[in-house]
Amino acid sequence: MFCGGLNNGNRINNFGLHTVRNSLLFVCCAVFGCGAEMTDKITKSARGQNCTVRLLGVCNHNPETVVLAHINGVRFGHGVGIKTQLGAYACSACHDLVDMRTKLPPGMTWRDVKFAHYEGVMETFALLLKSGILS
Repeated sequence: MFCGGLNNGNRINNFGLHTVRNSLLFVCCAVFGCGAEMTDKITKSARGQNCTVRLLGVCNHNPETVVLAHINGVRFGHGVGIKTQLGAYACSACHDLVDMRTKLPPGMTWRDVKFAHYEGVMETFALLLKSGILS
């Protein structure tokens, strides 16, 4: 069990980690741990960064509004206690759509939003490694 009870019924199957979400979760929790100090560093690192989600027609491209937009879902997110390590730098507009606080623009699906968010998580992860926050 890693990250404070994460495997609460979400077991890894015989085929291993088969989704982007599970892969990021494994890397982040198993390699980097989930301590409060690291959580704080990752959250604070979002200040002044560029949005990594960049939803077309949604993104406001304003670094002053960027925060860490956590991955939320059935397997992790609300109430699981590890969400801070899995997030993307997102402007206020992208974050609102990722968190379903605003309506989808015409022609965009929730799958598009989720995919852009996951790409943003991977880009944010690379930026955290490059900056030395994660090593």
